[in-house]
Amino acid sequence: MWLLLDIGNTRFKAVCYDGMAFYNQKIASYQAIGIAASLCPLKSLKPDAVYVANVAGDTIETAVRAWSVTSFGLVPHFVRSQSSFLGLHNAYAEPEKLGVDRWLAMLAAKQVYAGPVCVADCGSALTIDLVRENGEHLGGMILPGIEMQHHLFKTKLPQLEYQLPSLGSLPSWGRSTDECVGVGLASGLCGAIELAMRHAELNATGVRLIMTGGDAPQLAARLSIPYDYHEHLVLDGLGLLARHLEGSC
Repeated sequence: MWLLLDIGNTRFKAVCYDGMAFYNQKIASYQAIGIAASLCPLKSLKPDAVYVANVAGDTIETAVRAWSVTSFGLVPHFVRSQSSFLGLHNAYAEPEKLGVDRWLAMLAAKQVYAGPVCVADCGSALTIDLVRENGEHLGGMILPGIEMQHHLFKTKLPQLEYQLPSLGSLPSWGRSTDECVGVGLASGLCGAIELAMRHAELNATGVRLIMTGGDAPQLAARLSIPYDYHEHLVLDGLGLLARHLEGSC
């Protein structure tokens, strides 16, 4: 069994993986108590290997490495984006600078869905990437996500007093400042996704939009275009890479 960790900027996802299925899934924020303390409930596991996708920086990587060695006696494998892997070809001139979450999401989408794909990962940031049917990554875009924009409003416009409502409860047009801000933030991100798809269709025929990330269900519900929702796309990519490296593919 392998322990897979997808560590974002504010929370992590952890699953046990036997090469075929995920189990013992855990999702938690680590901002309040730190990553090592947040991972402590996983100490009872007995993995044969630990695979990590980390976008939160070197300090988090150092803490996770120490936690894994202390907990399991295992040095974790921190995945890096590559120029090419399993038929996926990175558009970046410096491939390692592409966020590993984006790389793994594209890797999984390419394996799961036939034809060209546009992957929209809706988390702390909204990232959108286009991959042709032949595995050529044409590039992407990055925007601040809902919570990041909300924080910016609170910091830069403190006089704009509002409470951000649940995205799922928003109308088409706001009738209070709370609703107007929520509708504006959600509409901006949905508009970016729909514009990205229009651009994508100029470069590839029959592009399929794949939505993933914590805010994906609520944003997807406001789209006027078809989409597929894939809850754990990054973990699927991490599992695919683990199987390949462990010789199980």
